[in-house]
Amino acid sequence: SRPCVLEEFLVPPQGGIDWRVPDFLVGDIPVHFVPGLEQAENSTDRFVTGTVQLGDAGSEYFDENSPEGTFNSVSAAIFKCFFTMSDPLEQQVNASMAMLGLKPRQYTAAHIRARYPSKSIQGQKEKADKEGNHSFLDTFADIGINAVNCAFHLQPHKQVYLASDSHHLVTYILHNSTYATKRIKEGGDSSTN
Repeated sequence: SRPCVLEEFLVPPQGGIDWRVPDFLVGDIPVHFVPGLEQAENSTDRFVTGTVQLGDAGSEYFDENSPEGTFNSVSAAIFKCFFTMSDPLEQQVNASMAMLGLKPRQYTAAHIRARYPSKSIQGQKEKADKEGNHSFLDTFADIGINAVNCAFHLQPHKQVYLASDSHHLVTYILHNSTYATKRIKEGGDSSTN
C-alpha cells in the first residue's frame, strides 16, 4: 500500500531499540497527535505522535537542548540504535552494488534531489523559470557538478556513485561536464527503477 509502512524499508536492529508498536496494542491505545516537539514534550498524554520535518533534521533543536555533544557527533550512532535495512531492501542494495561493482567503504556517493528540491533551490528554479531561457539543466547542472566535486574531494582516490531523481542530470554530468571522463558510477532515475 502507499505510503508503505516504515518497516518496509527500516527495522529495529538486533540488540537495538525496538520502536514498533506490538500488534496486540494496535488500535487499543489512545494516541494523540501533536503538531511539534515542544507540544509532545509538554503533553501529559501517555502516547503522542506528530510529524516533524525540518530541513536541518532537528540538529538546531538538538544542539540547543542537549547537554551531551552536538547533533553531528551523535546522529549516526542514534540512527543505528533504532534502524537497520529490512532484508528485502538490503538484498536490493547488495544486488545494485554488485551490478555497479561498488564495494563497501571503497567509494563515496553524491545524491542530487532535482525533481523535488529544497525550498531554497526551488526558489532559484522558479526565479530562473520567470526570467526565461533557463532550462532544467541550467538550474541544476552547477548544483550537480558541485555535489560530484565534493564527493571527489572527500575521497580523491575512490569511485563516486552518482544518484539523482533526474536521469537527464545524471546523463549530463556523465557525458558533458568536466567529470565526463572521470570515475563516476551512474545511479538510476528513481522514477524508472
